[in-house]
Amino acid sequence: MTVTPPGAGKGAQIPRPPLHKVAATQTVMLLPLVLALMVADVALAISVLLGGLAAALPQAWFAGFVFREQGARASDRFFARLMVGEATKLSMTALLCALGFQWPAIRAGAFFLAMAGTMVLGWALTLKVLNTGNHAG
Repeated sequence: MTVTPPGAGKGAQIPRPPLHKVAATQTVMLLPLVLALMVADVALAISVLLGGLAAALPQAWFAGFVFREQGARASDRFFARLMVGEATKLSMTALLCALGFQWPAIRAGAFFLAMAGTMVLGWALTLKVLNTGNHAG
C-alpha cells in the first residue's frame, strides 16, 4: 500500500499574487480625495477622479489578465500574456485619457497629477504585495 501525499499529481501550485488589493487600495485612497475636492471645485474633483481612474483601471485589468492562469503549466504562456497585457494596458490608458479630455471642463494638470500619483501608488503597493511573500490572499 502506497501513501500519496496531499496535492501529489496536481503539479506545482504557484499562488496568484493578491494584486487585486492594489486596485482596491488605489480606489479607496482616491475617492476621499475626490469627495473632499467636490466641496471646493467640482471640475477639479472630476479631473482628479478621471486621472486616477485612467491609471487604476488599466492596471487592475492588467493584473487580472496576466495572472489569470496560475501554476507551472501556465508558465510557458506567461511571457506572451505579459506582452499582450502590457500592450492592451497602454492602449486602455491612452483611450481613457482621450475620453477624459473630451470633457470641456477638464483640468489637465489635476488629471495628469492624479494619474501620476495613482501610478506611483500602484507601483509601491505592487512591490509591497510581491515582497511580503504572502501570496495566499
